[in-house]
Order: sequence, then structure tokens, then C-alpha cells
Amino acid sequence: MTKTLEKPAAKPAKCRTPFPESKRSVPGFLGNQLWPTPPSFPSRARCQKDVLPIEVEEGAKLIEEYRQCERIARDNDLGARNDELWQGAHNERRKITDERRQQLNKELLTCNHQEWLAAQSRLNELKVDAADLAKTILQRLIVSFDTELQETAIAAEERLNAIGVPLSNGENFELWLNIELLWRHSWREVCRHKLQQFEHSSADISIGCVQWLTSAEESVPFAWL
Repeated sequence: MTKTLEKPAAKPAKCRTPFPESKRSVPGFLGNQLWPTPPSFPSRARCQKDVLPIEVEEGAKLIEEYRQCERIARDNDLGARNDELWQGAHNERRKITDERRQQLNKELLTCNHQEWLAAQSRLNELKVDAADLAKTILQRLIVSFDTELQETAIAAEERLNAIGVPLSNGENFELWLNIELLWRHSWREVCRHKLQQFEHSSADISIGCVQWLTSAEESVPFAWL
């Protein structure tokens, strides 16, 4: 039986205008020579259009368990209570009332250090899971914004060609100031910057990033830069 050779998938069309990628993770600059700061940031609603239902469900479960572990850790934190007692006795600025001292001594009797250790361990694991989920979504957003950028740029280049307008003047390209393209270019690079941040501080940003990308919660600890 003769095998039918499959044709390789055609590469997506690329515009002729270059839209530089960010090479460095530097807040406020992004390593992009076109603008000193990002001219636009992708909205939460737009980002969530590219989040899969299964990821929304995974994010909700992850956040719920994270909060449960936080409560367990907080309820069994011997160190925090001992520190507050010590500060209350030795630091004039952090004095505590007799009622608060009695409450802390009572809570110390119910704290379970093993439960605290287990909760802390699980919190660290959940941060890793959150980082994996956030990075998967951010990678998809970079592709999505780049696809929109390329498609919109190709159409714009065709319009310029039709009326005889050159695409560039030396090293400056006409479409770099086109608002539709400028925004999509910025969105792509802002997402790339956020993804680069995970190389250095994933534990610190992963939970807030997942909350922002997969939920409708307000006052989420998240910032693009």
C-alpha cells in the first residue's frame, strides 16, 4: 500500500513591516527601541477570550486550595505570634494590649507546627502549578496578538501599496504609528515581558497572574510591569 505524503502546513503570511520583539525584561522599557514605555496594555476581557474553559476551572480550583492552605498556615503560625508577643514587650511602637497578649498566648496552645509546615509546602507547590498555568496562557496570548498584528498589518500594507504610499522612509516604517498595529504590537510585547518575569520571580507573581487571567475577582494583585 502506497503512503500518501502529506504536504507541510503553509507558514502564516508575514507582513513586510518589522515589529521588533522585546529582548530584555526591563520594566518600563521592554528592550524595545520604538517606545520608552508600552503605549497600551491588553485588557482583562480581551486576554480572557483566549483562556480555555478548562483553564478557568483549573484556575478556580487552584486559587480555592491556595486560600485554604493560607488559612491553615495562618492559624498555625507559631512564629508570627511569638514575634508579635516579643515586639509587644520590647518595641514601643508595636506595644499590644493585655487582651491581645492573652489572645495570642491562647492561640499558641492550639497552633500545630506540623500542619503549618505541610501548608507551607503545599503553598509552594500551588505556586509552581499556578506559574505553569499562567505561562501556558501567556504563550497563547503572544501568539494570538502576533496573529492579529500580522493580519492587520498585511491588510494595511495592501492599502498603502494601492495608493502608492511607501512602507518605510529609511529605517522608519509608516505603520509603526498606526493605532491598531501599535496597540497589538504593545500587547504582544507586554505579554512577552510578563512571561520573561516568570524566569526570575514566578513564586511571587504566579497566583495573582492566574487570578487575573482566569477569574473575575476584583482587587487582584497583578500588574503587567
